[in-house]
Amino acid sequence: MNDAPFVFVIVLNYNGRKYLKDCLSSLASQTYANCKVIVCDNASTDKSILYIKRNFPSTIIIQNKKNLGFAKGNNIAVKFALKQGADYIFLLNNDTISEKDLIERLIKVARTNNNIGIVGPKILDIRNRSFVQEIGWTCDIFGFPIAIREEESGKQTISEVFYVSGCAMLIKQEVLDRVGLFDEEYFMFAEDLDLCWRAQLAGYLVFVDRAARVYHASGGSIMGGII
Repeated sequence: MNDAPFVFVIVLNYNGRKYLKDCLSSLASQTYANCKVIVCDNASTDKSILYIKRNFPSTIIIQNKKNLGFAKGNNIAVKFALKQGADYIFLLNNDTISEKDLIERLIKVARTNNNIGIVGPKILDIRNRSFVQEIGWTCDIFGFPIAIREEESGKQTISEVFYVSGCAMLIKQEVLDRVGLFDEEYFMFAEDLDLCWRAQLAGYLVFVDRAARVYHASGGSIMGGII
């Protein structure tokens, strides 16, 4: 895979030490080799940083001085990754476990069509792995988000959706160059919808690969996370 795009995985963390072992271990086991992992920490007080340094020393750590929320916290790490020459940014929640071929599958989908700008996986519940949290999202005429949970018939695993969750979102570098980063007016929630919407207005497509899987606890940074 000599022409493999350079991927930066960004894990935003806020007092999520209890999730980091599973999350970072699953990233360390990825079949896709040309990637680096950043943990961007929003001023955790649970010794998350010390844990990462001791157990995952190759992880790049960005320490924010306060809790900047999802949009601004991720934007700081995205700017760093783009300066390092990232071809793709993969945003991943800290309360997740990734299948070992996750990044490889997402990159493969992203490269099938030059117009595909954002790709997400199928997201399953980490405790009940038969329960589908989302297979991408749509929204109603009022812009209210609706999770897609029903499988499509047929053998095709790849489908176009309106947007994918920031829980697990692969973004092509040129999309961010063209439409910008997350709108920091959103502290948490809806910033992913906004970004995907802007990407589509700019001519990019948003896809989901149902064969790419992430297991999600939900609520790693805020209790009662939406599923």
